[in-house]
Amino acid sequence: MNFTEINAQFPPKDDKDMFEMIQFVKQKPFAKDYWNILKLIYKKAEQYLLSIEVNLSQKEERISVANLMSNFLLRLDVLNHSNDVKTEFPTALTVDYMKRRARRFMKELGNKDKELYIKIAKQIILNSNTKENKINPQSQLVAADILFGKSNRLKYIDSRTGYKWINSYHLHQKEERFAEYWDESPEFIQSIFQKDNLPDEVYDFAVKLSTRNEWGIPLVNEKMLVRFFNSSSIALKKLAVQKTYAEFSFRVVSPELYAGLWLYADLSTEKRINEINKKRNQNAPDWYKKLAEALAEYTFEMLKNGNANKRVMRSIDFLQQIYPDILAKKDWTPMAKALMSSPVTTLRNIGFAAMKKADFSQAFYWLEAWLSKQRDIIKDYKEYERFVDIFYEKCPKNISANELKPFIFAKNTHYFLVEFAWNMSLKNNNQWYYYQLWSKITSYYSNVKFEQVFMYSCQSPSGRIAFERYFRYYSYNISYLTGKILDILFEYGNEKIKNMFTEQFVTQFINNLGYYLKQLVEYPEHIKQQLIIKIWDSLYKDKKEKNFFSYYSYGQQALQIAEENDFALRFLMELFEKIKITDSSWKIIINNMFNYPKFSKELLTFLKTLSDKDPRVLKFIENISITDIQSNARIIPSKYIEIVVKKLSWEAVLDLVANTNNDVFMILQPFILPILEKKQAELGFWKKILEQVIQGQNRQLGIRLLENPTFFELFLQQKDLTLLDMQEQEYEDLLLQWVQKNTQYFEMESQELFKLCMHKIPKVREFGLHHAEKLGMTLVFALRFFESNTPDMVNFSKKYFNEIKIKSIEETEAILAMCDSPNKNVRQFGLEYLNNRKQHLAEKTLVILECLTENADTLVQTFVSKEITEIPANNLTNSTKKFIEKFDDEMLRLKNKGRKTKEFIKNRVENTLQIDTKTLINLARVGTKADKEWAIEQMTKKALAGENIDGFILV
Repeated sequence: MNFTEINAQFPPKDDKDMFEMIQFVKQKPFAKDYWNILKLIYKKAEQYLLSIEVNLSQKEERISVANLMSNFLLRLDVLNHSNDVKTEFPTALTVDYMKRRARRFMKELGNKDKELYIKIAKQIILNSNTKENKINPQSQLVAADILFGKSNRLKYIDSRTGYKWINSYHLHQKEERFAEYWDESPEFIQSIFQKDNLPDEVYDFAVKLSTRNEWGIPLVNEKMLVRFFNSSSIALKKLAVQKTYAEFSFRVVSPELYAGLWLYADLSTEKRINEINKKRNQNAPDWYKKLAEALAEYTFEMLKNGNANKRVMRSIDFLQQIYPDILAKKDWTPMAKALMSSPVTTLRNIGFAAMKKADFSQAFYWLEAWLSKQRDIIKDYKEYERFVDIFYEKCPKNISANELKPFIFAKNTHYFLVEFAWNMSLKNNNQWYYYQLWSKITSYYSNVKFEQVFMYSCQSPSGRIAFERYFRYYSYNISYLTGKILDILFEYGNEKIKNMFTEQFVTQFINNLGYYLKQLVEYPEHIKQQLIIKIWDSLYKDKKEKNFFSYYSYGQQALQIAEENDFALRFLMELFEKIKITDSSWKIIINNMFNYPKFSKELLTFLKTLSDKDPRVLKFIENISITDIQSNARIIPSKYIEIVVKKLSWEAVLDLVANTNNDVFMILQPFILPILEKKQAELGFWKKILEQVIQGQNRQLGIRLLENPTFFELFLQQKDLTLLDMQEQEYEDLLLQWVQKNTQYFEMESQELFKLCMHKIPKVREFGLHHAEKLGMTLVFALRFFESNTPDMVNFSKKYFNEIKIKSIEETEAILAMCDSPNKNVRQFGLEYLNNRKQHLAEKTLVILECLTENADTLVQTFVSKEITEIPANNLTNSTKKFIEKFDDEMLRLKNKGRKTKEFIKNRVENTLQIDTKTLINLARVGTKADKEWAIEQMTKKALAGENIDGFILV
C-alpha cells in the first residue's frame, strides 16, 4: 500500500482493497516506515465522513469507512508514545496533536451522523481498557470525551495537558457527550456488565445511565463485585453493596463479598446483616481468615486513596485484635501517605512499624508521606526523632551527597527533610563529599528555595553541626557567603558558626581586599558594622605592611567599588591613612587611580595633606605616568607635576608637549620651559625636532613649540647653527626670522655665511647674499661663490668681478684666480673677462699670458696659443720668446691632447719659423707620425733659409 493508491481512490471500491486497508490500519505499527501512510488514511477517512452528505446509497460505504476509522482511533487513543513508539516518527508532539484531532473529529461526527458516532464510540469504549483498569484522561482523549465530555469532574486544561479529573461529581448529571444517544442504547449498556475487562469509568458510565433511565442492572458475577468494592467509584461500590446484600439475604456469600458488604454498607443495611447473621450457623474458621484477608485488601485500597474514615479505622482495629499477623505481612509502603498523614495515632504507628522493614532508600518516601500533613518544628519534633531512630542505623556509614540530595532539594522542601539529611551526613567524616551540596545551597545566585534550605540548615541542630564540620574543613569557602544567604546565617545561625564566618572573612578580606570589599559593601548594615570592627582590630594588631592587592585585577576591583560606593571610598581612604601598605599595592593604586575620578580626587586631597617626603607621596611621584599627567593635570597638585616632569626623559617631555590638549599644555608650560632652555644648548636639538615635524612624526610638537610665543622666543635665542641644514620650504619664515635675529653668527668670509648664502630656501639665501654684500666681499669669497654653481651666488660673484677697477692689481689677481679655478664655468668666465679687458691691460697682458702658459686647462691653453699668435713681432722680447718657446715645446710634445692649441702653434711657426730648433728635433724623434713629418718639414724650411741644424742634412 502506498500514497499513490490511497490518493487515487478513497474509499476503495473493491471489498478486497478495503479489507486490506483495514488490516493495514489494525496491524502496522505506529513507526517511521508506516506512519505517513496511516496518517494519510486517517485524514482521508476524516474528510470523507465529515464532508459527504448522508444518503442511503452511500450507507454501506460510510459504514466501511467508519469501521476503518474506528480501528485507527482504537489504537491511537490507547497509544503511549514513550512505551509504544520505538522509532524517530511519529514524535510525541505529533501523537498528541492526532489525539486532539481525533477528539474534535468525534464531536463533529456526533453532530453530523448519530449512527456512525455511536458505532465508533461503542468500539472505543469496549477497547479502552489499560493495565490499570482506569481511563487516563491525559492520554485517552477520545474515550474520556465520549464518557465524560459534559461532566464537571473532567476538565480540558490545554493542548499539552489534555483532560484532568477534578473533584466534582454528580451521579444524576448527564456527563456523557451526546447523552441522548446513549439514553436510546439500553442493550449496549446492559452488555457492559457482562464484560470483566473494561475500565472502572466504563462501568461507572453504565451504572449511571441505568440508574437515570431506570433500567434494571443484570446480575454481576462475584469477580466483578469484588473489583467494584476495590474501585474508587462511589456508584460502583454502591452497586456492589446492593448486589452482594441481595445475594446475602438468601445465602452465605464468599468472604470477599462479605468483607466489602461489612466495610461499605450503610447503617440500616449493616443492622439487617447483623440480624441475618444471628439466625445463621457460625462460619468455618478458614472463612473468617479469608474475610480478614479480603478486609485488609479493601482497607489497603481505601488508604491508598487517602480515605481513613471510621469504617477503615474499625477495620484496622478489628484486624489488629483478631488477625494481627495479616496486617504485619502486608506491605504498607504504598499507603505511606495515608498512614503518616492520618491524625489517628494507630495508623501512624502502623507506618512506623512498617518503616522498620524498609531499607534506607525508602526513608525519603516515608518522611515525605509524614510531611504531607503540615508539621510543626517544635510540636512534631519527637515524632520526627522516631524517623531518625529507625533510619540512622540503616544509613550507609559514608553516605554520599547524591543520596542526601532528594532530602535537601526536595520539591516541597521542609525543615525536617533538611534536618534529617544533615543528621545522616554526620555518619561521613569526609566532608569533601558534601562540597556540591553546600556550594549549591550557599551560592551567590541562590534562589528562594535554596535560601529556605539554608535557613533550615542554620536552624536545625544537625544542620549547624554539618555546617561547622564542612566549613571548618574548607574554611576559605565560608568567606564567599553573601546576599540573602549571609543574612540568614546571622539571623538563624548560632554564635559558633557566626564567629566562624567572621574570622575567616576578616582573614580573607585582608589578604584579598579587592575581591572581598565588594562583598562587604553589599552586606546588610548590621553585618557590615560587625565585620568592620573585627577588620580594624586585626589590622591594628598586625604591624606588618599589608599587600592588599596581590594581583593587579584586585586593585582595579577595589577602586571600582570605591568609585561607586561611598562606604567603600571612605574605608579605603581611612585604610591608606592608617595602615602601611606595600609598594606593589601602592603602585597598583596609582597606576589605576585616574580611571576613577571620584577616588582619585579623594586620594589627591589626602596626599596634599602629607609632607613631600612622605613615602606615600614619593611612591605617588615615582609611579605616576606621562599619560596620567596629560589626562589629569587639572587635578594633580602643581608641585607634584613639576617633580614628575623634571624626572621625565627628554623624549617623554616632548611627548608630553605634543600630545596634551591646549588647556593642559598651559598648565605644564612653566615646568617644561626650564627643561627646554637647558636642552636647546645641545647641538642639533632644534634641527632634530623640526625634522620630526617635517616627516610627519609629530606635527603637534612643532606647532606647540614654534607657535607658542614663549617657546618661540627660546627658538630665536638658540646658538645651534646646524639649523641651517634644514632645507625644507615649510620653514622659510621660521629660519629667516632666526637668521635675521642672529646675524652675529654669520661673519665676513665665514663658513656659516657661505652656507647661508647658498641655502636652498630662496628667502634665506637672499638674506644671506644681502648680508654678505653688506659685510663686503673678497676675491677668495667671491671665487667660492662662483664655484658653488648656485645661480644667485654666481651672479653675485660676477657682479663683484665686473666691478673691479681696470688696471688694478685686483683685476690681474682676479683673472689669474678665475682661470686657475677647478670650475670650468669659472675658468671660462675668467677667459672672457680677460678678453674683454686685455685692451686696458697693456704690458700686463704678456705677464698674464706667461702665467697662463702653466695652466693645464685646454681652453686656457688654446686661448694662450691664440693670443701669442697675435703678439706683434716688435713686442717680442727675449724673456717673451723664452716663455713662448717653452710653451711651444710643452704643447707640441702632448699626444692626443690640445689639438687646437697645436694648430695655433703650427700656423704661427709655419708663418714665422720662430720656434726653437731643439723643439723640432725632439718632436721629430718622439712625436706622432704627423708631428714628425711636420717637424721635419719645418727644419727643412729652416735649413733652406740658411740655418745650420746639427744632425740635419738636406740631400
